[in-house]
Amino acid sequence: DAIKGTLRQKQLELINRLEGQGLSDWRNKLAALKDRQALLEKVSEAFKSLVGSRDTLDKLGSRHDVLVTEGVKLAEQYQTQVEKHTARDKEATLLETQLTLLKTIQSFEEARHQLLDGEDCPLCGSKDHPFAEGNTPLTDETIVTLSTARADLKAANDAVADLKIKQAEIRKDLEQVVARKQEYSDRIAASEAIIKQNCILLSIDVSTQASAEILPSLQQANVDDLNFTENTVLSAQALEI
Repeated sequence: DAIKGTLRQKQLELINRLEGQGLSDWRNKLAALKDRQALLEKVSEAFKSLVGSRDTLDKLGSRHDVLVTEGVKLAEQYQTQVEKHTARDKEATLLETQLTLLKTIQSFEEARHQLLDGEDCPLCGSKDHPFAEGNTPLTDETIVTLSTARADLKAANDAVADLKIKQAEIRKDLEQVVARKQEYSDRIAASEAIIKQNCILLSIDVSTQASAEILPSLQQANVDDLNFTENTVLSAQALEI
């Protein structure tokens, strides 16, 4: 009788614990809650990834705009320096020609001694002799001007080369930023797809914003339900005959 009484007591406790349902039903419920918990965790991770990817994409967009602006400025600077380089090159070429002519005139030392005002030049036939003896053209000023022009030309050439390097760096950075923007756009699309798919399975609003707002409370409610159900199953199993 004592044994029967003990068994009867355990049966009543088991019935009360299971709230009128079979233990197999509680086990099925526990499995379903675990599956739901896994889905909620997957959605939670997708949301975290989505937020991070959007933040990174925004930063990449800002960086892209900065690089584009810098590229435009560099293009303008490059054009200005190319024009300067062309002008300096032309100036240096003219001065080199001028210096060559002056040196050539200086080389006609003997011919200048024979020039007389009003008489034809034996070389060119002109009666005007601006470079006769005592009026020899000087090259010093031209040499100094040419030296300055060559220095300016080198500076302009260096500036053009430097701007080419900077433009190449900007293009490379832009290519990398564009590639990373595409990468994070793909990540965002993947996260949104995971959220949508699993929200449908969870029978909750597939709206990203709405899902994000209710997700924490859903997770906590599921954890509470999962813990209660798991404890119920364990207790019931301990009371089984």
